[in-house]
Order: sequence, then structure tokens, then C-alpha cells
Amino acid sequence: MGHVVGRLYVLNQGETLFDSLHRIQGRCDSPFTLRGVEQARQAGAWMAERGLCFDHVYASASGRSRETLSYALPGAVFEHRVELCDGCYGSYEGLPQDVMAPIPYGSFYVPFGGESWDAFSGRVLHDLDVLLSRPGHDCVLAACDSGVAYMLRVELGVEECDYRGRFGPCTILELECGREGGWTLRSISHPVSFARHMNR
Repeated sequence: MGHVVGRLYVLNQGETLFDSLHRIQGRCDSPFTLRGVEQARQAGAWMAERGLCFDHVYASASGRSRETLSYALPGAVFEHRVELCDGCYGSYEGLPQDVMAPIPYGSFYVPFGGESWDAFSGRVLHDLDVLLSRPGHDCVLAACDSGVAYMLRVELGVEECDYRGRFGPCTILELECGREGGWTLRSISHPVSFARHMNR
């Protein structure tokens, strides 16, 4: 990639009640667990340890992403973005994760009142392009729902993965946006694992 316009850190949400019960969330929300609170705090400590300073901070409009951010960066001023929300799974939301279609799932959820993979991924990627094209957006943090983080991995060609893979709560993706458009994934970090190691 040529000249880098901006760097984006995507913070995956912490654990919620639905996560602990292995239920599909999508556009519905469930309360944070105590483990989720600790995970978000660990992510915040990891970012502070590395001296990361963000000129702008965003969160999806979901409660779980906003809550993740509130524990990771207490007092941070951030903008809510509906465009950064998880995909809509229609009547599948609240059901066990075992019934989810493999990703990318095409138009599987559309007959059930949900959103297609192309609509979901296109919405999020377009909004990230919009955000990073704003002046002064050199280093940006976006707290997102887990579905968004998984989608980015697939769309950026990292690997095929499912919702129960190694990609855990509060994982952080570091991406670069080039002057001519397009995204490059620079790293995937696991602050929760890092915190466990530091506390041994």
C-alpha cells in the first residue's frame, strides 16, 4: 500500500450475558457480565501500556459496544455510529449460536427479517471509509460488536472463522487506510490473554 492516510483500531466488545449463554445477539442487546467489565478494563490497560492516543473515538450504537468503551477508556468522549452495529439476524436473534449460518452467510437471514452479508459488510466498510476521510483522523478507535470484528477478518482475507473461534472478547484489530482507498490489517492483539500473562 502507498501512503497511509490513517490508522484505525477496532476494539471488539467485552462479554455479555448472551455471549456467556452462546446466544445470537445481532441488533438485540444483553447486559455486560462482570467478566466483560474486566475484559474491557484489561483492553484499556493494554492500550495505555502501549501509549496509544486517539484523536477521535467512536462506538457502535449498541449498548455492549458503548459499555466496552466506557470501561476501557473511562471518561472518553465518543460518537455513536448506527452504521457500525452488528448485522441484523432477524428472528434468529436470541437463538443458540449453533443454528447460525457459516460466514460469509450471503442472504441467509433476509427471509427471516435480517440483513444480507453484503448489506452488512458494505454498510460498515463504507462508514469506516467516511470516518477515516475526515480531517484530523490520523489515529482512531472504534468499539464495535463482535459480528463487525469477525466480518472485518473475513473481508480483509485474514482467514475463514466462526463465532466460536480464537477471536475472543476485547480483541483489537489494527488497520491502515491508504490514500487510494482500501484497508490493510496490520495486527490482531489479544489484551485479555496479555493481562493473564502479566498477572502470573
